[in-house]
Amino acid sequence: MSGAPSASTGCARVMGAALCVALALGVAPPAFATDDAPRVEPPPSVKRRQPPPDRGAKPDKETDPDAATKPDAGAKPGRGAKRGGPKADRSKRGDARPPRSKREGDRSRSKGARGSRGTSLGRVSQFPPGTPLGLVRDAFRCALRHDFDCYAALNVSHNTDSPHARRHLRKYSWAAFENRATGYVLQDEPFTLHAVRYDPPRVDDKTKRVKVYLLSRDREYPAPITLVRSGTYWRVYTNSL
Repeated sequence: MSGAPSASTGCARVMGAALCVALALGVAPPAFATDDAPRVEPPPSVKRRQPPPDRGAKPDKETDPDAATKPDAGAKPGRGAKRGGPKADRSKRGDARPPRSKREGDRSRSKGARGSRGTSLGRVSQFPPGTPLGLVRDAFRCALRHDFDCYAALNVSHNTDSPHARRHLRKYSWAAFENRATGYVLQDEPFTLHAVRYDPPRVDDKTKRVKVYLLSRDREYPAPITLVRSGTYWRVYTNSL
């Protein structure tokens, strides 16, 4: 009958065109993948690598109950963490260190009051003749009178034995001493200076050289005047006042 479907058309509808063609040619039909067929996994070298975990990520406190007690991996330990405890807050403890300028000022005042070496002398108003303090009093008398010749006579010989040495003494040591002398005088009657110390601390008949440190109200640190013995007298060797 012309209206009846052909065998090939019925085969294609039932089993598919590819299977019908294979049966007609006498070859093995193609294999179809089914759910029951074993799944072939790719070799390990072809597997996609997973990204490494983020070490800097903070643990979630909701999923990890110990996250609150664990140290933060991304945070740098402070000074207090090295000692096994939190960093101390000095401002709350009340022992915060003062600024550097204030500490240096306290150190300079204590050093000026006691001296790093020698014995503290304090206010001096007695200047016996023939002693180091007696020569210091004579030098101040010359400076307050602005008498360079008077002061030059109190110096050692090599400070004034040539015109060049005399000019050098007038230009440097004498000029500074004359300008600063009033800052060392605490009072005029009786004449009083603030002698900080001797160096060496003890002066006797065997002492050949001594430094007398004086404190001025115009200078931060005490300054020395160095004296040397010349026979039975003392003479000015160097003057940093």
